[in-house]
Amino acid sequence: MYIDGDGVDKNYDKAFKLCKKLAGKGCTSGINLLGYCYDIGIGTDIDKEKALELYHKTANLGNCLAQYNLAHMYKDGEGVEIDFDKTFELFKKSAEKGYSDAISMLGYCYNNGIGTIADTQKAFELYQEAAILDNNCAQFNLALMYEIGEGIEKNMKQAIYWYKKSANKGNEDAQLRLEELLKDF
Repeated sequence: MYIDGDGVDKNYDKAFKLCKKLAGKGCTSGINLLGYCYDIGIGTDIDKEKALELYHKTANLGNCLAQYNLAHMYKDGEGVEIDFDKTFELFKKSAEKGYSDAISMLGYCYNNGIGTIADTQKAFELYQEAAILDNNCAQFNLALMYEIGEGIEKNMKQAIYWYKKSANKGNEDAQLRLEELLKDF
């Protein structure tokens, strides 16, 4: 609420204090949010090691957001050595709980062979699943696969459909691709 300014003015100091209080009570979402505060410096200095520790704690308790956040740290080597096997494993655990961002990132892993053998058909299926859940990044990636014909038969109508959905959610890459494609139609 205080992080996004949802219904109140943004206040990072209050957000950090509230997250710390919730984490102190053992609330897994509070622990994850506190990790997020340390991860990107909300109301405190950036501390990747502390973020990693907190994400690990809640990821081990099954929190899908913590699993997702931790996967990104392993993917990008933030506070930890890059480990694509762990990246894949954590995105998969989070995706199995239905978290659309994780489903999309699992598709990304399959599409790019991160922690697994590249499988464009599996990537397509995961992007499609997340796109149906209204994930704009997955909608963009699905549109791109339809446009290029990667992992699926080329289908410009489907590409435009998914680019529009993603563009309407503010995805600038989708807006640019859509503009280019509509010039040709």
